[in-house]
Amino acid sequence: MDKFWSEIDKTLELHSEYILSDEQRKLIADEEQKSYEKNIEIIEQITTEFDNELKKRNFWTELIINKEGFRYRYSYKGYYGPGGFSSQFHIAGPLVLGLINPAKDALASFYKNNLEENIQIGCNFDANEFRNFIEKTILSYVSTNNLIISKEQYDNLRNFKINN
Repeated sequence: MDKFWSEIDKTLELHSEYILSDEQRKLIADEEQKSYEKNIEIIEQITTEFDNELKKRNFWTELIINKEGFRYRYSYKGYYGPGGFSSQFHIAGPLVLGLINPAKDALASFYKNNLEENIQIGCNFDANEFRNFIEKTILSYVSTNNLIISKEQYDNLRNFKINN
């Protein structure tokens, strides 16, 4: 057993230079927050464009964007929901967007562990990546996989109603 814990201690010591201190995390969070606040206007402009188009298609939407954070949710009858995303600080420090899983919790969002797989909205914000991210999340939301009932279930329900 001592050999096991010695190996754990050795590994932790080797990795310690890659683990941010609390002070480093705070510094990164402060810089990310400042950058996010500078980006709010363009983030809101892009998101509002999508929001207006979804509303034209009778989606329910919720857009909250302020200095405290950012959440965008949308829902359409017949799909699990709501879908969308919200801002979160990645454990590595940057401010990223976490996805809301429409088939699960209506508010909780989760970012990807690999930092590079996330959309950043602070220091490394890219408007084109952000726009593409929104397109992909909406397309995923309206995919067949997110329909509440399948075509077969729909046909069975429709036949049930007609025959009764």
